[in-house]
Amino acid sequence: KNVIYSDNHLIVYNKPPGILSQKDRTNDADIKELCLAWLQETRNTKYASVVHRLDRPCSGAIMIAVSSKAASRLSKSLANGSVSKSYCVVVHDSNFLLRSEQGWLIDALRQAPDNTNKARRTLCKNLATFDTEPSDEQLSQFKNSIPLDSQLAALHYTMITRYQGLALIIVTLAKTGRRHQIRAQLAARGAPIFGDAKYGSGEISKRSNNRIGQKKISACIALHCVSLTSPHPIADRPPINVIAPIPRQAWGKQGLDLPVALLDAAHEYIETIKEKR
Repeated sequence: KNVIYSDNHLIVYNKPPGILSQKDRTNDADIKELCLAWLQETRNTKYASVVHRLDRPCSGAIMIAVSSKAASRLSKSLANGSVSKSYCVVVHDSNFLLRSEQGWLIDALRQAPDNTNKARRTLCKNLATFDTEPSDEQLSQFKNSIPLDSQLAALHYTMITRYQGLALIIVTLAKTGRRHQIRAQLAARGAPIFGDAKYGSGEISKRSNNRIGQKKISACIALHCVSLTSPHPIADRPPINVIAPIPRQAWGKQGLDLPVALLDAAHEYIETIKEKR
């Protein structure tokens, strides 16, 4: 039921929150295992390669190549910026979002020191905010100005709606896709993703008298890859263009317990982009 596109070359899987994109030290099941099981059951094939990733607590569209040739070509499309993804995200609202209905965030990211066995945070230094898309020249200037141990990160957000101290936004990444990029950039601007204890959601909930956010943090955060467009690995095929439904159970009462108003707004957004396609 989570396979939202498939052909002889690739699968697009709607990853549930809590499932690994790739194996880690926990040795828990990952997307590759799940897809291999589906492929063996439906096609009796034994090759699957996850060509990009989503953090474990996130959900949404993720591509899996089912041949080595497709894996190579999809990886090249990702590297040259031909693959576009957008994300539905619920954040704790803050003044930076109130200043504009949309904007570009330009920051420098680096990995925190590895002092524990836990997954490290990504540290973020704010560089600039733009109301319009920065030029390649501007991005190049920022890139040349940051320390060697940092990476440039550019993110675009659009406000969809606000409700009781939370905001539903749509995020796209501009020519960069860094580890924890969306989570770190939004948190550094005072708007951590709902449920994301690693980047401060729990602290905001503790300081707030609002009922929303007081639930125990689960294995899910409110970050979902809702749409994905990619060149097909076979040149004469039309592009891959998929929309991944939001995991209503994980975002609803059995999971994050987000307000119905935000869930409805997210589903209305999905219906709108479906109509446009």
